[in-house]
Amino acid sequence: MDAPIVHLALDVPAGSGEPTPDPARDAGSAAQAASVAEVIGFPPSEAPEAACAAAPERILAELDGLAARLASGAETASRLRGRVEHLLEATAETGEELLRQRERLAAAEEARRQDRETVAQLEEELARRAHAVAELKTRLGDLLRAFDAVG
Repeated sequence: MDAPIVHLALDVPAGSGEPTPDPARDAGSAAQAASVAEVIGFPPSEAPEAACAAAPERILAELDGLAARLASGAETASRLRGRVEHLLEATAETGEELLRQRERLAAAEEARRQDRETVAQLEEELARRAHAVAELKTRLGDLLRAFDAVG
């Protein structure tokens, strides 16, 4: 926002070197000064001179308020940083635990695969033996019939 420029009208008598105020022009300038004070943020009741004198205290008060807000923000940021660090640590621990569980799962799947292979081999062996027993029974039956026939 552009603030209006205030000009103080002064008449300078020839040869005196000293300006003299012009009351007719100064009335308009005072109104402009009051409007400038409002634009800057000073209440209209304060004269520009009083506003200038109060400005350092007001600025210091605002700076103190900003410092307090910054300190509060820094404290909040510090707490958030702590929470983020804790979250990152927990995430890392969870990732490590997940890796261990995946390794256990892979080992269990490998053991299960090996067990299936062993079961398949044992079933084949059992089938061969069952077939061999069946052949032996058949031969034994043939042998017993041959002995009965002979004797």
